[in-house]
Amino acid sequence: MHKWMTMFLCGGLIWIHASSLPGFTSINISTLPEPYSTVLTIYERGDFTLVQERYLINLKEGVNTLQFDWSGTLIDLSSVELKFLLHPDRVNLEEIILPVRGEKLLLWKIQAEEPVRELIEVSYFTRGISWQADYDLAINEQRSRVLKFQGWVRIKNQSGRDFLKSRIMLITGEPHLLGRKKEKPLKAALRMRTKIEAEALPPPISKEAVSEYYLYQIEGENDPRTDQESTFSLFRVENIPLLVTYRFNSSQNGLFPVILCKFKNTQKFSLPPGVVRGWLCINGKKEKYLGEASIDFIPPDEDIKLSLGKESRLKLTRKKTSFTREDPQFSKRNDLVQYFEREEYTLKITNFSNQEVKIEIREQIPGEWEFITSTVPLHRREANALEFRLTLPERGEGEVIYQIRKIVRLR
Repeated sequence: MHKWMTMFLCGGLIWIHASSLPGFTSINISTLPEPYSTVLTIYERGDFTLVQERYLINLKEGVNTLQFDWSGTLIDLSSVELKFLLHPDRVNLEEIILPVRGEKLLLWKIQAEEPVRELIEVSYFTRGISWQADYDLAINEQRSRVLKFQGWVRIKNQSGRDFLKSRIMLITGEPHLLGRKKEKPLKAALRMRTKIEAEALPPPISKEAVSEYYLYQIEGENDPRTDQESTFSLFRVENIPLLVTYRFNSSQNGLFPVILCKFKNTQKFSLPPGVVRGWLCINGKKEKYLGEASIDFIPPDEDIKLSLGKESRLKLTRKKTSFTREDPQFSKRNDLVQYFEREEYTLKITNFSNQEVKIEIREQIPGEWEFITSTVPLHRREANALEFRLTLPERGEGEVIYQIRKIVRLR
């Protein structure tokens, strides 16, 4: 009677036909087909990825031996599991033989009641695979519309293993289940595996709503190869209304304003954290790079707010136009201990563009002070800042004059 062995080489299956293991007189090796299916669940936080591989194999009646070889990879042995999916009532795992002397080999001895074609699943965690979201933003020349907003996922595979024709799911957020204290990432991920396997796969892109993490799936089958970086499309939308405001931090005279963009997340899922790179389009072509900004989770229908680069078509000049000292206060010894400084500033803003623009001016004011008056309504006051807002016509100018009173304490 012949013995059969199925071997995993670097995560792949090889079928070995022989009379016995030690002292084989002949060994015939043939490669099995590619995995029946592969699912990768890649965690953003913590260096681990859940791999679920399914194979169709033929088992003979009696004892069959499967060998798992993870040499050259970053697989975590403690996470390896074997499951029988078609005939769990007729196929049993009889024994697990752990590696010795530093070998990266694991043996499973399987008892089959009769010859059977079985679907098995080998799942494990591996290190070396990471993902990151990136976004491409293109706005029109009038700064009134988002011509294109596209999300991408970059997956870097340094696990030592190719994963061909695999379905990819992405997890971001805290990898632990509700009701449990936070624990070590890999241990928490092992717990999460049970939950993921118990649920149906989500739609092409979805948000898991019951736990403190977000779960996404990339459409179709993909081929993340080892030592390579792959890029996959997450979504693409066009022609979204855009609100652009220009913010001056005028504590530094003459600076050009920062471009502030705001538009809605029109997707039905939360956008994962990532970097947005903005471009200005002229006649439908990208002509000017505006800059980049990071975003956190953006729920559906919520505003995406970005600060992108500087706008050279607007300029602000700032000048102190009045200064007086007043209300001196003296000690019993007639020493000057406190007085006030009344200051007036004039801010002039010039719009060199051919369109109406909305302006925010933020005046940083250190120390103790109080606001007196301004020619433009004060939008907001903070402990160390004033904020004004105004609208400038195309090729127009605007002016803000304000007064403050500073407290100068000598003792």
